[in-house]
Amino acid sequence: MSIQSNGAFNVKYAPRKLADVVISDPHAKLQIMQYVNGATKDPLLLYGPYGTGKSTIARLLPFAMVHDFYEADCLWCIGDVQKNFVTKLANIKNFASLVSFNSASFRVVVIDELDNMDASLQRSLKGHVDQFKNICLFIFTTNNLMKVDAGIRSRCENVHIGKLSPLAWLPRMRKILKAENVPVPPNQNLVDIAAASNGDCRELLSDLQMYVIKYREKSSSPKPTKRKMTVLAGGKSGK
Repeated sequence: MSIQSNGAFNVKYAPRKLADVVISDPHAKLQIMQYVNGATKDPLLLYGPYGTGKSTIARLLPFAMVHDFYEADCLWCIGDVQKNFVTKLANIKNFASLVSFNSASFRVVVIDELDNMDASLQRSLKGHVDQFKNICLFIFTTNNLMKVDAGIRSRCENVHIGKLSPLAWLPRMRKILKAENVPVPPNQNLVDIAAASNGDCRELLSDLQMYVIKYREKSSSPKPTKRKMTVLAGGKSGK
């Protein structure tokens, strides 16, 4: 059985809503909930290692803030060093002037992997944040906080999305295994699977899928008959 035959877990079990995202740091949870509860709409900078869920949080947070938020109310950009990002910056002004589809007139600008943007373009971005932060929520993600312009950092709520502890993953892993109709092993086995991923959500889901595949392959293997077992043991086969 191949991984593809059962659907990749990092797609099949990707969070569908913000509550599905596993965040083990209580302070980071509190910071994010301030946005959900409407306590702030300050620009948000999510930073931390690869695979910890920063982009997923950026994608799902607006839907948790506004009940009728639509994808068309979000402008999503990927940071890059190319000068054509100037065009993307110009698109922010056009986007801010559009009529939103949701009842709260709520619009979001996400710039993913901001650390890949040229330093001069980051400096230009500061002016856009100042001009439109009252009508658009800016969300940035980065794997390297020190590569983000200091002026942008000072304008944002900085939230560290760190590597997840293996224990934090246990409830989610149990839920997935039950959905796959696979017996849930002891906690230590699950902790070992989670620890091997080194905090990378995508790698963890891939490892968990491999565990399910191996379990099913083992379960579906034909059991030796009594006759075969006797032959393998070196006894007489009989008639």
